[in-house]
Amino acid sequence: SETLDSSRFYPFARFDEKLSELDRYLRPGGYLIVDGTDYRFSDTSIFSRYRAAKGDTEFVQQRPMFSRTNRRLSELHRSHRIFQKRSSA
Repeated sequence: SETLDSSRFYPFARFDEKLSELDRYLRPGGYLIVDGTDYRFSDTSIFSRYRAAKGDTEFVQQRPMFSRTNRRLSELHRSHRIFQKRSSA
């Protein structure tokens, strides 16, 4: 059966917390690669500190994606993989 709620397995809050931990170690100008996740990086609390890296083209990912409220979204998701931390972060 399809998973409609991801909170039992790996809740969004944990995903956001782990990315926030990485963000604390990354200096402005540094790169963060986000790939193969079940959540959108754009939903995280740190997303505004980053921009898509130059040369990183948008791609379509075909896998179940979940929202920040742990609810299943669509199977297709457009995103970038490589992000650069903004200097003003």
